[in-house]
Amino acid sequence: MFNKNRQLPPKISSKLDDYWRAYKAQFNKTYSGNLDNTRRIKWEQNLVKIYEHNLMAAAGHHGYTLRDNHIADLSTKQYVRKMVSKNLQ
Repeated sequence: MFNKNRQLPPKISSKLDDYWRAYKAQFNKTYSGNLDNTRRIKWEQNLVKIYEHNLMAAAGHHGYTLRDNHIADLSTKQYVRKMVSKNLQ
């Protein structure tokens, strides 16, 4: 599904433009320049993980579903860094 850079094909990605803007508005996120693109790519990758998990949940392989949230635009490494620093304060 992703290209060699772990990005969705442009035809699919462009269909998520409104959803990306709504996501950023909902969680009060603003990014400039390259950071917007970087976070967008990570968000798209996480959406695919959420979708795959929820398909498996619908088939009975998981007892819970996932959804995007305020950290859906972070990598695992960024998430851990953010959560660890928050818990250490």
